[in-house]
Amino acid sequence: MYARLALLLLAALAATLLPLFGCTMMPGPSASKERVRAMGRADHLVDVRPAGAGEADQREVSAIWSDADPTSDVLVIYVHGTPGDAESWADYLEDPVGGARAVAVDRPGFGKSDSRSLADLRGQSRALAPFVQSAESVVLVGHSYGGPVVLQAALDFPDRVRGVVVIAGSVSPELEKRRWFNYLAQGVRLIVPRKLRRANDEVWVLKPDLERMAADLGRIEVPVAIVHGTEDGLVPYGNVAFMEGALTGAERVDVTTLEGVGHFLIWEQESIPKVRAAIEGVVRAAERPSDAASASTE
Repeated sequence: MYARLALLLLAALAATLLPLFGCTMMPGPSASKERVRAMGRADHLVDVRPAGAGEADQREVSAIWSDADPTSDVLVIYVHGTPGDAESWADYLEDPVGGARAVAVDRPGFGKSDSRSLADLRGQSRALAPFVQSAESVVLVGHSYGGPVVLQAALDFPDRVRGVVVIAGSVSPELEKRRWFNYLAQGVRLIVPRKLRRANDEVWVLKPDLERMAADLGRIEVPVAIVHGTEDGLVPYGNVAFMEGALTGAERVDVTTLEGVGHFLIWEQESIPKVRAAIEGVVRAAERPSDAASASTE
């Protein structure tokens, strides 16, 4: 009897939490599973603990690479939300934006990367290191929880990151709140599927992490593009105003507001052209030499 009740509760939790936690695979990319499997994979062993912070915390981090021939030297790195995985970005790898090289990373805890939770923005940023350091000019694109991850990475790798795109990003500490389903999942975590448990772990401690990062956002100097829907029921549109006020050092902050659009805009046919246009705008800016570099050659 108790086992049956537990199964019923588990089914109810899954039905409730999957559409609410953040970046799930619904509605998902249009690229077939066969096409995704044909894409190249790269795996790296990464120490996600800060230097000098004690014993190393090494994690296997996996990523999917686009096999399209690039026409741009820029590398676009896509970072998914919570839960989610690199395959969320399959369409953007199959048809690379702006002809740039493209890679989508399985964040630690998801996809084919190390399955252990890593509920820390700085640790998630360090997990991107081998991919960021593989190119001279990098554009970071993050959806949902991936938004604050790519902003943290822009702070951590200023010598490589040339632009950032935040799509439906949860960045404002004031707007980041635990919801009833977060408390429910925490209370019955032993019967919550591991993917959702890891997602809840990330959301549970996100607010203080955002509070810490907020004071540093003004140090980001590269162009930033923000794409957000006005009807996002998971990450409030108010995050846009927060980022506009916090990114005081950015070369520019371009906002694309999608009226009447919700959280899963990276997959919605009506929104995709505007999402791609925002990414391409940052790619084009990354291709141009900086003013300092131009001055040095005069």
